[in-house]
Amino acid sequence: MEREEEPEDLRRPNNFTRNVVLAPKANKDYKQQKLQPLSIIYGSCTNAIKVHIKGTDDPIEAWKELKACTNTANSSVRRMALFRKFSTLRPTPGQPLNTYFAELLDIITELAGSEEAVPDMVLKNHIYMTLPSTYAVTI
Repeated sequence: MEREEEPEDLRRPNNFTRNVVLAPKANKDYKQQKLQPLSIIYGSCTNAIKVHIKGTDDPIEAWKELKACTNTANSSVRRMALFRKFSTLRPTPGQPLNTYFAELLDIITELAGSEEAVPDMVLKNHIYMTLPSTYAVTI
């Protein structure tokens, strides 16, 4: 059996191993593959958000930074604002009640797991107290 000769670009100059010869190409491929998700993340952000990840060259680090800075329930001021919005939220006349409940659920979901999480009893009481008089409330 005759042995095939390695292609010219894979020959080992000066007794280098195959990995050393291929390492620059592999490194270039890795960097290009790493840039693709980073550019997708960067391109999906508004200018106000891009400020937080400008200069990050690792997509995982960029994602962690975005999560940290855009998680609105992270700051106590934001949690308090959400709870105030919950407290003042009322059904809008002429709008379906589903819209009202969807807004309530959005706020509750965002506050879940935080110190300002809305207990079930508070939610039920809020709904009973804010429903229009056309709905009979029975407990």
